Amino acid sequence: MVTQANTYGQMKFSKISFKAAVVWFITALSLTQIQAQPVIKLISDTACSPDTVQISITGTRVIGVNSFELLVHFDDSRMRFDSVFYAMNFLDRHFQTDLISSSVVKLTWDSVRALTIGSEAVMFKLQFTVLNPGNPAIIWEGTSALRDAEQQLVISEFVDANVLINSKYIRYTLTQIMEGCVKEKKGRYSVSVTYGSPPFIYDWHGGFLNPGVDTIVLGLKGGPNKLTIYDSKWCRFDTTFQVKVKPAPAIRLSTEEAVPYVIVQKPDVQFYSNIDSINLIDNSIPNWQWDFGEPDSSRSVETDPLHTFKTAFTVLEAGTTSYMIKLWAISNDGCDTSVYKEVQIDKPEPEVFNVFTPNGDGQNELFTIHGSKKADLEEWPLSDFYDRMELLVYDRNGRKVYESTDYQNDWDGGGHADGTYFYVLKCYGRFGDETYQGSLMILTGGK
Repeated sequence: MVTQANTYGQMKFSKISFKAAVVWFITALSLTQIQAQPVIKLISDTACSPDTVQISITGTRVIGVNSFELLVHFDDSRMRFDSVFYAMNFLDRHFQTDLISSSVVKLTWDSVRALTIGSEAVMFKLQFTVLNPGNPAIIWEGTSALRDAEQQLVISEFVDANVLINSKYIRYTLTQIMEGCVKEKKGRYSVSVTYGSPPFIYDWHGGFLNPGVDTIVLGLKGGPNKLTIYDSKWCRFDTTFQVKVKPAPAIRLSTEEAVPYVIVQKPDVQFYSNIDSINLIDNSIPNWQWDFGEPDSSRSVETDPLHTFKTAFTVLEAGTTSYMIKLWAISNDGCDTSVYKEVQIDKPEPEVFNVFTPNGDGQNELFTIHGSKKADLEEWPLSDFYDRMELLVYDRNGRKVYESTDYQNDWDGGGHADGTYFYVLKCYGRFGDETYQGSLMILTGGK
């Protein structure tokens, strides 16, 4: 009896176990089928009116799908559709977006290449402009569908979403509490929010903050600066404010227009500034200084100095062809500035017009010598480049027919006969003497 009882019990247990197994298998199969379904999901988000919001559309287990038609319904009293952004590059091909009504946007895609999305990933984003506060739903229309290469319906799960739209309002005051100079970053600003949803986060986009204080920013540059404020609802407020700065002295420098070069044998250059003119108006520049760029660090505190470049000859011989002149000035507000001018060093050589025609017609009447090294110096008398020039002229027999100890391009031939003569030109400069020789011809045509 015991044995039978045991046998019967085992048989009963076996029937129950088999039935349970079948139920478990069917359930597991159903769950597997459900889990294998593609999932297309709208992702809920928050926004602030009247900002924009991007609602992500994600896909999970979207495999073997060659086309889809997705219809998204939204509350057009609270949201306005703007555009689509693709998160997967291949979706932008064969993709079409249609706003079929003010509250429904249709997304269609068809390709021979099937989608292969395993774990959840963003497929694209819908951008809306939010209009009014609320918590509107964004839902899939019932005709939304995915299809395979044979245009067979792919059973899918579609998940709706909501957008929490907060009212966006804030009242704040921006105050500049310190100015700086133009080239400095000493501007200081503060912000005070008098209405909104605290706590607030401040992004100054520049400058720096003292630890624990985010409502005052230091080290701002002059001109336009930006501030972004976020409230507790993550509503964003952007503003631009102007940092005023103290002006730097508007100084200028120039040189004598007639000779804007440092001439090695006559290196006196007249410089000019507008400091006297500025101080005549508001007396705003108490201090200034010239730096003429010479190795001996020569300086001047005159407003219009005449400077002699004592190193011009040796500097040019060493291969340096210019000086950098600097004029520095500081205002009563403590703002300083510097202006610069490069001045070339020149050593012109004489260009002798060795044929002249003192015949009274008013043209080419004088024996002239000009500088020739720089094109724009050709019309300048060589005497401008030396302290003094001495000219001696001889005829073919060696007799001296003309002499000047300070020649100024003023010899008209002295009534001498036409023909060839010879000259000796001695140039006396600040750093030595130079002698040039050559021939000249007088042609009067018998007049």
